[in-house]
Amino acid sequence: MFSRERLIAEMWGLSDVPGPIIEVVQFRQEEFESTCSEESILAFFATKRDCLDPLLFWIKALEHTWGERIIPQRPARAKKRAAEIKNESDSADKDYYRLMTAALFEPLNKEDFVRLVQEYSRGLQKPLPYFLRDFSGYQSGLRMYADWDDVAVVAEFSESYKAFFWQTTA
Repeated sequence: MFSRERLIAEMWGLSDVPGPIIEVVQFRQEEFESTCSEESILAFFATKRDCLDPLLFWIKALEHTWGERIIPQRPARAKKRAAEIKNESDSADKDYYRLMTAALFEPLNKEDFVRLVQEYSRGLQKPLPYFLRDFSGYQSGLRMYADWDDVAVVAEFSESYKAFFWQTTA
């Protein structure tokens, strides 16, 4: 799919690129059996026809997940080198860099990808979107975050990309 090295090398340029067409499905805590668990899920889907690059898909899914609070708004970020970002005082750029590069990049086989999606969505009152119920054409996947309160995985399929984010604020 993509490596940490490629993400570091290209994240600023891809952040400035307009996003591809990505389908987003969100489940808020009210949509879980136990609302006091404060869980939420964001699921992302893009066809390879609409998004040619898995790294661009991942970056745009993250930017959607993190929202305006973390995305740097200054132009010409692509011209900066990662070393300059780490040392400058702009906290938005530093936070963006830190969150992007903190990912685990752990390879996931199809069974592990399916297990994680099912495990973290089992408390939903509604079914997952169609694209997270069909795992045919699975090619490769990465576990990007695996904290007690934040799990994220991304996968490439023969004709699409899918990402799954689970969080709790409990």
